[in-house]
Amino acid sequence: MPKEGTVSPIMVESKCNANVSATELRVSCESKTSCRSRSSSSNSRIQVVTFDLDDTLWPCMPLMMHAEGKAKEYMQQKYPAAHMYLETSQLQTVGNMMRRVYKDRREIDPSLPMCPVNLTELRQAALKELGGAAGLSDPEAFAQDAFAVWHQHRNAIDQFLVPGALRVIDYLRRKNIIVGAITNGNFRANGNGGVCVLKEAFDFCVNGEDLGCSKPDHRIFARAIEKAQEVFLNREGDGVS
Repeated sequence: MPKEGTVSPIMVESKCNANVSATELRVSCESKTSCRSRSSSSNSRIQVVTFDLDDTLWPCMPLMMHAEGKAKEYMQQKYPAAHMYLETSQLQTVGNMMRRVYKDRREIDPSLPMCPVNLTELRQAALKELGGAAGLSDPEAFAQDAFAVWHQHRNAIDQFLVPGALRVIDYLRRKNIIVGAITNGNFRANGNGGVCVLKEAFDFCVNGEDLGCSKPDHRIFARAIEKAQEVFLNREGDGVS
């Protein structure tokens, strides 16, 4: 049971194909709201809507290819030895190196989940390994630098957003609905200096890697409810209802 004075939100998570139109997404939200309201008490209404991010508000693969390409360009300019090693290796991309690193980890520890949870740590580990293999004097510094460049472009989702996505979020916010994001990815609206149009769009964002688990683990949704409660109480304190 929620503590006295907190909201027990009726929460809907929206997960859809990244090719869906804004109208379809809005209708989907309205339909879920309507159906849930009819099945609940007459006073209840949707108070929180959360979105998945990758392959929901934008297509994931084009964004990742863009970020990978920009990171490679940076490596070619600043770390030519690492770039050359990557280009001439069988793996070809940092993403493939990450898969290899995680496969090696699972062979050592079969209890690890099939899919990695902390993608940030895994990419940094793969980059550090790349720096060492390429003979760089400070693989750790290289990994941090190369990751920062990649992450900035990974967060630059503006040109990849589903058309009308911002209008849908604005539509929900104008109805005074708390809007959040729940993701297994490592998107950060304010990450590494990246300018992102979603920076002010969400009331909260829950990243699975911060909790050490991935959806559909219940801990992610429990944390989302906690964050939604915080937003609700702040709004009440500001006289917004």
